[in-house]
Amino acid sequence: GLIAGVTLPKVVGPEDIDIVDRILVAIEKEKGWPVAGLKMEALIELPSALIQVEEIARLIAESGRAGGLIFGLVDYTAATGGRPEAQELQFVYPIYAKKRIIEAAKKFGLSAIDGVTIHVKDYAKTKLDAIAASKLGFTGKWSLHPEQIRAVLDADKEYPFAQTGEVKGL
Repeated sequence: GLIAGVTLPKVVGPEDIDIVDRILVAIEKEKGWPVAGLKMEALIELPSALIQVEEIARLIAESGRAGGLIFGLVDYTAATGGRPEAQELQFVYPIYAKKRIIEAAKKFGLSAIDGVTIHVKDYAKTKLDAIAASKLGFTGKWSLHPEQIRAVLDADKEYPFAQTGEVKGL
């Protein structure tokens, strides 16, 4: 089909996953599509979502939508009172949030996707961030620009991202 799934921004908590799952089931039934055929990804960018990340992951897994958890660096930094400078060192300041997301995703067999590198057109920085994300245990990295896509793919050749469910560390 034309739609592979949905990405939910600004997830507040597990109730968001439950509501969207029910909406997707209704759409799938109405369209005659297989139930749970659409994947679901949750952007973890609010403190409330991080606190409840295991329950969010559990509900996605139990829905049969086998999607993933994505770390939203920019909005998470803002929501926690961090300054933009903290985004420059995204493998120092938000490391606790990143590890929580990876652990919850692994526990429930979901993808763990690292957020974007804020320097959208910087191939070298994106590649370094992608390698760091891979070493940390992420299964992928979000990209916004063709240079970022190329950098992430090149990083994956040098230091392949973990597979969903695989534990990988520094």
